[in-house]
Amino acid sequence: GALPGGGKITRHHIPMLASQSFPLCMAQMYRKLNQHSHLRYMGRRTFGLFLKGIGLSLQESLEFWRESFSPRFSSLEWRKKYSYNIRHNYGKVGKCAD
Repeated sequence: GALPGGGKITRHHIPMLASQSFPLCMAQMYRKLNQHSHLRYMGRRTFGLFLKGIGLSLQESLEFWRESFSPRFSSLEWRKKYSYNIRHNYGKVGKCAD
C-alpha cells in the first residue's frame, strides 16, 4: 500500500484515510476504536487485516494498536493480551502463513 505521492502508509495516516478513503464499515470500526480504546476480537481481526491489506507494516500495526489501546491498558498488559494476534495476522507466529 502506498499513498498517492508514493510514500508508505504509516499509523499517522490512518485518521486522514479513515475520514476520506476507508469503506464505511471500516471507518465506523475506527470511530468505535477511538471512542472505546478497544475493539472486540472479531473487530480487531477484521480491522487489523484491513490495515494489513492497505499496506500497514507489522511494526506500524503493532504501534497503532498499542497507541489505540493505551488509555485502557499499560504497554505490558497490552503486549501480553493483544500483540500475539496482530503478529499472527501477519504470519509471524502460529502457523506462520501470511
